[in-house]
Amino acid sequence: LDYYWEALDNLDTDLYMKVFFVDSFGRPPLKQGYPVWFQNHELGAQVFPTSQWAPGDKVRESYLSIVPRQVPPGIYHLLAQLYESDDQTQILQPSRETGDQSVVLGQVTVTKRTWR
Repeated sequence: LDYYWEALDNLDTDLYMKVFFVDSFGRPPLKQGYPVWFQNHELGAQVFPTSQWAPGDKVRESYLSIVPRQVPPGIYHLLAQLYESDDQTQILQPSRETGDQSVVLGQVTVTKRTWR
């Protein structure tokens, strides 16, 4: 997964991102009641945190996402949420009009595994 960011203004805090996958009903794949396919990370990977970004800075991040065995075949939507803190209590609202807490980044099709 490649993410591209551009700072439009100075940020006083470090931002964190949660990326997760949900099915067409908005449900994440679960194992024993817990989501199995997600990632949490600090933007800038602790090398160039958002509190150091200046207006106009452009940042590219790349992350590998492996599909867990528990994920059944199907179409999944890739969603993202941004947080102001690493404990995920302060969600930034990407849409002031709708109040949605997630942004849809795309979709992934998981096919039946053919190897062991």
